[in-house]
Amino acid sequence: MLMNFLRKYQFHIFVATMCIFFFGMFVGFGGYFFTAKSGSGDSIAEVNGESIPLRVFYSHYRRALAQVQQPGKPLEDAARQQKRDETVRDLVQGIVFSKEAERYGIRVPDKQVVINLTQQPAFQEKGGFNPRMYMQYLQSELHMSPQDFEEEQRRSLAFFKLRWLIQGKGGFNIQSMVLTAGTEFESKNTF
Repeated sequence: MLMNFLRKYQFHIFVATMCIFFFGMFVGFGGYFFTAKSGSGDSIAEVNGESIPLRVFYSHYRRALAQVQQPGKPLEDAARQQKRDETVRDLVQGIVFSKEAERYGIRVPDKQVVINLTQQPAFQEKGGFNPRMYMQYLQSELHMSPQDFEEEQRRSLAFFKLRWLIQGKGGFNIQSMVLTAGTEFESKNTF
């Protein structure tokens, strides 16, 4: 009886088995290809040849949304759009200022970044730097890796040095520097 059933439906059983096999294969390989890091797909924009990674954008964007989000009240689409645009603008300006700092020969040594981090109140406990609080803050509040955060701090310090240098040269307007820096901005993704 079982043999008669198998003989009668052998073609259907074979096709179903092959479909399941190929479906599993495509799901497996598809998962591999879609979760693998791609070269150009993991950045939001490119400014003067430097990419802005998606993970950095989303980290900044989430922080910007959290600053304006009121508990229990959803944020309007217009406010989300505004924060998204502000985040992209801030990241692009950060790269422009970083490039200008490089052009002026401004460097921020590792020691200066470390000193800056150890002096931030969010990372201190009993008057001293606490590495556990530092990591916890990065993971829970900023959603950033230490490398990304420290690079962001390095750029921020370079920007302050650049601003100090330019202001010391007699009223040079930083906004005009951004407009005339000759930046090439290429958006890679649509939101």
